[in-house]
This record gives sequence, C-alpha cells and structure tokens, in this order.
Amino acid sequence: SDTNPGTLNQPFKSFKKGVQLLQPGDTLYIRGGIYTEQIDLQSSNKTGMANAWLTIAGYPGETVTLQYTDLSENSYGPIKARGNRGYFVFENLVLDGINGTHKSGWSIRDGNHHFVLRNIEVTHFKISGLYISANDIQVINCSIHDQISETGLPGQRYYGIYFHDGSNGLVEGNDIYNNPGGGIQAYPGPISNLVIRGNKIHDNNLTIHSPIGGIIVFGAGNPASNVSVYNNLI
Repeated sequence: SDTNPGTLNQPFKSFKKGVQLLQPGDTLYIRGGIYTEQIDLQSSNKTGMANAWLTIAGYPGETVTLQYTDLSENSYGPIKARGNRGYFVFENLVLDGINGTHKSGWSIRDGNHHFVLRNIEVTHFKISGLYISANDIQVINCSIHDQISETGLPGQRYYGIYFHDGSNGLVEGNDIYNNPGGGIQAYPGPISNLVIRGNKIHDNNLTIHSPIGGIIVFGAGNPASNVSVYNNLI
C-alpha cells in the first residue's frame, strides 16, 4: 500500500510512490515479481549527486521483471530517465519488451550522464537492446539478447548495444546474443575514451541485411578516439 512507510515488511505498492521519496544516496529496492508500471524518474525530476548516487535495484536474490508497454513509437521504455540527470546505479533488473507493440526501449540520452547498469537483462524489444548517447555510462555484466526485427530490413537490424556517441564509456563482461544486427555498434560518434572488454558476443546477425560483425567502431565524419577493445570472445 502506498500509505505504508516503505519498509521491508510494509512496502509501498507503486514505483511512483517510492520514486517520489527518493533523495540522493538512497536505494529503492523492488521485490521479486512481474511489473507493468514504468519507473518514471522524470516526472519527479530525480537525480543523484557525485557524492550520493541513487540506486534502483531488484531485491537481492529475487527476480524483478519490468514489462511496461509503451503507448507511442520511440517512447521511453520501462525506465523513463532522460535529460540532465545522472549518478544512478540500476542493477538486478529484467527489462522485457514482450508486451511492446511499438519500437521503443531504453535510450540513455538527452543529457544523461554517470549511469551504471549492472546485472541487467534486456530482451524482446523491437529496437536495439540499449541505445547510448551520453557520457560516463557503464554497462557491466548484463545480458542483452533476443531483440526483435519485424521486417529484417536494414532499418531494423537492431544491435545488442548501439553506442551512438559519448565519452568515458565502459562495456564490460556482458553476454550479447540472438540480436538481429551485430553485438556492439559504436557509431557514428563522436566517441572518446570507450573501453569494450571481456564481453561474450555470439549468435547475432539474424537478418540477411546485416553486414555488421561482433563489434564495429567507426566514426562517420566524427572522431572515434582512444577506443580500447580487448579480451572479448566473439
């Protein structure tokens, strides 16, 4: 109930209530289950601070699955957190687009910065698993798989991770597979100080129109500088 104090034994009912009360340095734990509510960090204008990060996490040892259904094309997905907000940790969550009828997933963009995604599973979205256009983003030990291309055409060769642009990024220890396009695309830039290491990338390129390999790094008229790619299994 949202009239509860939000403790382990008397939890809130809705994400909305929990998010409203978050202050920098807090952790919002979500108990195991399947949820169709969106985690909206924009309406309450939530952001962490450099010395007090905000954490949104599945409760330890429990499986938390978010199956929010977007109501419009290219919308926000299960986590609405765009804009000038940062210093967030997201961990131990399953983002499942199985109920989605639109091309919409999780895009980290529009001024986002200092996000850590850890132990996140991203699957069944009709778009790339993660789209990143931001600085200081870390994607660590995530499972990104089985995104959906309805046509198989070039405009729908979705990737595991589409790193569009940004600096000081880290993509480490992820398992990326069964996506219509390649595993990781770092393009078109500008991109700087990006590290791609220790990932397992396999069984992608499921459409005949996808020429992308396991990893592509390419600045299309923009610099792609100081990019390190090593110890990946492709």
